[in-house]
Amino acid sequence: MTIDRRIKKTQVALSDALLSLLPTTPLNKITIKSIVDIANVSRSTFYVHFDDVFDLYDQTVNELLVGLVNQITADYPDLSEDSFSLLVSNLVSYIDDHKHAFVVLTQSQNTDLFGRMIPIFIEEILLLEHLDRNNPTDYYGVTYSVTGTIGVVNQWLQDGAQTDKQVIISILTTIFEEY
Repeated sequence: MTIDRRIKKTQVALSDALLSLLPTTPLNKITIKSIVDIANVSRSTFYVHFDDVFDLYDQTVNELLVGLVNQITADYPDLSEDSFSLLVSNLVSYIDDHKHAFVVLTQSQNTDLFGRMIPIFIEEILLLEHLDRNNPTDYYGVTYSVTGTIGVVNQWLQDGAQTDKQVIISILTTIFEEY
């Protein structure tokens, strides 16, 4: 089901307004008034789409995470290919394409972007690689790979994503090829 483009435009404006406030204001101090003023929509329009600021935050984060998972799973290679290199390339490219949102969410206080991302990725990789979640070697091997990769990406974003994405992809690929 496709969302009407006017609805999507309003939701994007509200999300962008939230993202513009997060660098200077903790999430729990952001008001609906400040969001609607920046987005140039009415308070009632806000409530048509979201219950409160935390709902807007949750939906903004969820949309990014769903997009990220969809990007990775859509092009996920079969087991005969170099799956990690393509996975990392897709991950970093998607994040780079949405750099502003990821940098803001990573650098802001009281946001748990990577806390939400890690368990989702662990389950997705186990599923995509046809690994057994109940097998400690499979589970902890994937956990190590995911948390290490996310840790590097997190630090890259904490640093403002100044390093070119191809360098990050190369570093991550090299780490996993050598270790």
